[in-house]
Amino acid sequence: MDELLCTESSIPPGSSDQQTNNHTDNQPTCSYDATIFSDERVLDNLLVAQSLTQPSDQFLQPNKSNVTPNIRAVLVNWMLELCEHRNCEDQVFLVAVNLLDRFLNLVQVHRSQLQLAACSCLLLSSKLRQSSYLSVDILAYYTEDSVTSQEIIQWEQLILAKLSWNVSPVISYDFIEHLLQLLPLRQRIHLPAPELDRRGGRSLGHGRSDVQSLPVRKSGKNGDSLTL
Repeated sequence: MDELLCTESSIPPGSSDQQTNNHTDNQPTCSYDATIFSDERVLDNLLVAQSLTQPSDQFLQPNKSNVTPNIRAVLVNWMLELCEHRNCEDQVFLVAVNLLDRFLNLVQVHRSQLQLAACSCLLLSSKLRQSSYLSVDILAYYTEDSVTSQEIIQWEQLILAKLSWNVSPVISYDFIEHLLQLLPLRQRIHLPAPELDRRGGRSLGHGRSDVQSLPVRKSGKNGDSLTL
């Protein structure tokens, strides 16, 4: 990048910051904004906005849909592995799962279409939460071409319509810096705000406490093949 705008900074390859940043494509990162993170009204607004996009687990109840908790666990675990393999931003996985759960609460989806829905949610999430989004061809590749690029695009439009374009949810990652403002951590551990964001975000983004780790059949490619 020849020219940086505002207070963006490009992380040089091989630097310590580059190693701690989960997204390894040398993307520009925005600077810490004390005006936003020190204003308690922003945290209050986040709490209100979160309730508007909080997914329900109604679709996991017996006889409600074709999706069981075990099937969802396999699907979500596959999404997480894909995000880790593609070095996505930590937020991409969290937003994608939010979109998927909300969509499944509204639409009856056949088991054979679940991975397609997950791909479209990952596509949307990567467009929202990182500067370079996952391409439809890459997503189709990770399904062993069981879905096509065109199908992913069509389902992206379907998900947008069903969610009424309300596809920018507030997730746990968004609260990290605001909560850190309430704790005397910076003086004690002497880490700059971006470093705290990366460490906290990785812990939240990679947490699997609500995702049961189930065996997934490995394919001959770099991706995983799902049997749901």
